[in-house]
Parts: sequence; structure tokens; C-alpha cells
Amino acid sequence: MPTRNEIEILHGEAVALANRARAWFDGPGRDWRNGLSYDDAASVAIETLAITARLLAIITWSLDRANHHADTATAFRSAPGLPLPPVLAGTPGGYIAAQSRSLGERLAAASQSVRPVISARYQPVWRA
Repeated sequence: MPTRNEIEILHGEAVALANRARAWFDGPGRDWRNGLSYDDAASVAIETLAITARLLAIITWSLDRANHHADTATAFRSAPGLPLPPVLAGTPGGYIAAQSRSLGERLAAASQSVRPVISARYQPVWRA
């Protein structure tokens, strides 16, 4: 389970990144996307939705203390081997996408770093 300080840092980074994403994808990124082919524009739109969903999930997770003890942070890991759309490479949108994935990975890793380990020989003692 991440410490309260780690959660606050992740929350702050997610909010800042969400603001940057909104500013770019709704501003200069919109004009840039309008000049793309249909397929490239669609892949950017899909990645934009993934960024939004990931950041909102991280922000929501960080605000709900009940989640901090549950094994819910592993859901933020990106699908292995799923590359960023090549059309985003070298753009602020590509940086934002990579940072949102990294943030999700950091949250998942932090949530697993302090897991209790129970031996296979563990025998709970319950006496009535």
C-alpha cells in the first residue's frame, strides 16, 4: 500500500497531467488532429480517451481511502506491448500519453511494494 505522501504526490501529478492533456488536446492538438488522415485521427482519439480514463481513474483512486487497502491499483498497468500511436511521437500528446502510462505503472508498483507475504504453511488460528 502506498504511503499517504506517495498518494498525494501521485494525485498531484495526475491532476497536473490532466490539465496539460486538456490544454493540448483541446487546443493546439485539435488543430493538429484535424490535419491527420482518418486512421491517424482515430488512433489519436482512442489514445486520448485512454489517457482521460487512466488519469480520472488514478485521481478517483487517490481520493478514496477504501481503495488504498484493496488490490485495485494493478488495474492501472498498461497492456504490455501496446505501443503509443506512431503519429503521436514527438508531439506534446505523445509525451502526455507516455507520462499517463508511467503514472499508472508507478501507482501499481507502489501498491504492490508493501504487500503482506503469507507463507504456504500459514495456518490461521480461529477458535470459537
